[in-house]
Amino acid sequence: MENGDAKLVILAQRGDREAYRTLVGKYWRVLSALAYQTIGDREEAEDVAQEAFIRAFAALPRLKDPRKFFPWLLAIMRRISLDRIRARRRRRTQSLGDLPEEIQPSTGSDLEAVEERDEAIAALRAIGRLPERDRIVLTLRYLLEYEPHRIAEILDEPDGTIRNRIFRALHRLRRLLDHG
Repeated sequence: MENGDAKLVILAQRGDREAYRTLVGKYWRVLSALAYQTIGDREEAEDVAQEAFIRAFAALPRLKDPRKFFPWLLAIMRRISLDRIRARRRRRTQSLGDLPEEIQPSTGSDLEAVEERDEAIAALRAIGRLPERDRIVLTLRYLLEYEPHRIAEILDEPDGTIRNRIFRALHRLRRLLDHG
């Protein structure tokens, strides 16, 4: 996490709501996209992200290391997502949900659109079968188009580690796509 983020967290812990709004603005898109990877539904993923930020704000005084804000927020989001999935399974069978706009079929012939949508669905399903660590780095890198150094800052890991994780996650994804 950037040094400025730790300062914002400290200010937010002291009751500065504007500092917390800044953190929400900075991490909203990331958290929503990662929640989508778990939930599979855009609206519910945004609900999960919102709930995660609300819970994080309430628990912020208990966060001991301000530099660990994002991993801590991510853990809150994971718990909420898993609770939602369990509740959904009790109500009905889980479905794929709506595809994000970024991978909607482009204009072209109907056959091309169907093929593109089928490929996107296959890719989403394959990503869903990857370990969470792989899903996170691939989502940050390719869906949100963050550079590896930015992902390293967000996840508070060395840049080389992130580059290696992206490489290995892509390798695993290709194997899944090649072998169904």
